[in-house]
Amino acid sequence: MTVNAVIDWSIYFQYRCDVSVLQIRAIAPRLLVKWMLRTPNPTLFSIPWGVETSAWMIALKMRLLRPCTPHPVPHTLFIRMFVHVIADYGTGDPAFAEVTQRLLMALPGAQIYTLSVPPFSTLATGFWLAQLGLNPGASDRLLYHNCAPRQDDPEARQDNEGEGLTYALLPNGVKVVGVNAGYTLSFIKDHARVLQTVNVSRGGSQFRSRDVFPTAAGAIAQDDFSLLGDPLTPAQIPDVPLDRIAWVDGYGNIKTTIPAHTLSLEPETKIVMRIGDVVSDAIYSDGSFKVAEGTLAFAPGSSGWVSPTAGEPIRWMELFLRGGSAWERFGRPRINQMVTRLA
Repeated sequence: MTVNAVIDWSIYFQYRCDVSVLQIRAIAPRLLVKWMLRTPNPTLFSIPWGVETSAWMIALKMRLLRPCTPHPVPHTLFIRMFVHVIADYGTGDPAFAEVTQRLLMALPGAQIYTLSVPPFSTLATGFWLAQLGLNPGASDRLLYHNCAPRQDDPEARQDNEGEGLTYALLPNGVKVVGVNAGYTLSFIKDHARVLQTVNVSRGGSQFRSRDVFPTAAGAIAQDDFSLLGDPLTPAQIPDVPLDRIAWVDGYGNIKTTIPAHTLSLEPETKIVMRIGDVVSDAIYSDGSFKVAEGTLAFAPGSSGWVSPTAGEPIRWMELFLRGGSAWERFGRPRINQMVTRLA
């Protein structure tokens, strides 16, 4: 519990005893601010006894000075869920702010972080669902994703209808709610303990991830599964293509969907790689910094997770240029472009 609990309890007093939230908020900061400034990573339990008891004694006195009229405490009052929003809105797009507002209506107090993927890039969406969902993190975690190119039906759309909403439960308890489109579920399909459709409208808005889906996502996050529909099988979801660009990071390193265990090369083996129309020599490496400055390397990267069957780690190969940008070397290729080893 962090010092944000002071604010949580101020909300609690407001609901249970009609004590003004502003009254308690005005007291707690003055009592805590000096202590917080000189204490790294402060927690409620490490607050000096005098400060803690003073804050709560004043709050208690305020409660006793006014009639206490109990009110039911909303079920969502103390939700402290960690939520990743992965969508193709664009970096800095206000759409993220709009969706965040709607999610906070369903999950008050949630911590929401946003990740932008390129337009219609279901491969990048799926890659990050697995990387964020299958690796260690907050236990109470929701991944909410929206990358819906509406390519499931080439015919004209009625009422802005698009791909359907789905729910997946990962082995570590992480919940995943979002549109089933393209490769969005491909990386997690063999890991998921539960894969089901969600019975919400597939139309009704051009902006479904704001207007339609957040209420369902909030309900599922709080273990209300009344909207769940038919189960999905892994066979209904496409496999990950094992020869594509999955992501380009800020250093220009190219993360691929080529599994490291599929290669049997000796370190420092010279190879030839092709992306689009660009061909380049490279060195196979088993470690990112075991190559000379200015050398293009092909090595197991930093992304991966544990295999759902053998329990062995899955690592994805990366192209990186020591001291430069592999992305620039290959002419700034797009995500989902094919990566080929020629020799």
